[in-house]
Amino acid sequence: GMPSRYYIVYNPPIYNLMGRYGKIQRSIEMVSYLCGLDHHLIDEDNYLDYLQFDSEKQRKGMAETLGIDCYTLVYVANQIARRDPAARVILADGKRKSLPGIIEARRAKPCAVFITAISANFAAAVAAAFPLNFAKIPVVIGGIHVSTSPDDVALYLRNESPHPELISQVIGPADSNCVSEIIDDLNSGRLAARYEGRTMLENG
Repeated sequence: GMPSRYYIVYNPPIYNLMGRYGKIQRSIEMVSYLCGLDHHLIDEDNYLDYLQFDSEKQRKGMAETLGIDCYTLVYVANQIARRDPAARVILADGKRKSLPGIIEARRAKPCAVFITAISANFAAAVAAAFPLNFAKIPVVIGGIHVSTSPDDVALYLRNESPHPELISQVIGPADSNCVSEIIDDLNSGRLAARYEGRTMLENG
């Protein structure tokens, strides 16, 4: 049958969240806005409902307009697959394949969800990480944030999460050493709060 162990590499769509500016006190309130449910009620049994974000609230980004595919996902997925060949690695873009859709179809929680976020979709990455955290699924967030500080993951996510030890951030590229370290730590159940990649592009 299907290998039970799997990872998800997720690049969230961009959502219209500018209207929430000044209206929310805590970042977890974005979850309520995006899925239309009360975030106070999230738990390990219903967390998938809180990952069903309203597609009407999606905003077309430059990638959709120009038809660019996100090769970051493929790059990160290859690094994970090389390090943990016994596990499946599934790509999600929130459009063709959604996070809750994948988890429901496999009837098992992923070993971890790797989220690539580049400034504009950072808010959606944070919103998706909350329900995953309630379900005790490790989340690793990385990407280029032109407008954000290195402390943003701690500030907007880890400080408000029930299981902050399951949230990690990658600073710099997702090189093979960095990914190897993360997979090793996930397998031994001691995820670090941050990892640093060094090699910008490997194997040409």
